[in-house]
Amino acid sequence: MSDIKYSFFEEMREITDDPGWNSLLSEFSRGIFPQGITYHNRSIIKTSRYRKKLTYKLPESLDEALTKFQIIMRKSGYKTILDIESELTADLARKKKGWSGIRSEKLRAYHIKFYIASLAEQHDLSPVEEKKLSHYITISYILDEIDNANISLNNGHIEGITGLNWNSKTRSFLLEK
Repeated sequence: MSDIKYSFFEEMREITDDPGWNSLLSEFSRGIFPQGITYHNRSIIKTSRYRKKLTYKLPESLDEALTKFQIIMRKSGYKTILDIESELTADLARKKKGWSGIRSEKLRAYHIKFYIASLAEQHDLSPVEEKKLSHYITISYILDEIDNANISLNNGHIEGITGLNWNSKTRSFLLEK
């Protein structure tokens, strides 16, 4: 582990279960920081786009330091997939309107991407086939061939798109009208 510059981040990495935080802490331990963020004397220094510097001292306790680190990074706009999933689930539980209750295009895109990944795994799609499916669903959605009524959610994830069928002979999906 000769590439470890900051062992404190490596120690925090060992106590988190979230792969997103684990990955970010691994980068920090090697001295790789996002733009505008540096580290010195157990402090994260964040420089805003207006050159204002904010210094966040990390506590000695690993648990407290990890919590503070996550708060700082979330304020900086960093979110892990687990963070996004919990936000989506909470949002859907709060609204209970299904797909039509999701107003944010970013959240809709995330749901569609997650659904496409599950279909790719289910049908053992190649990267090219997965990309083709992604384009097909995106264009169908833009052209209103897929609308709110076609998309069913379960536990915060797309369960299915009504009319979207897999053809194993052509190894492609088709939308029945």
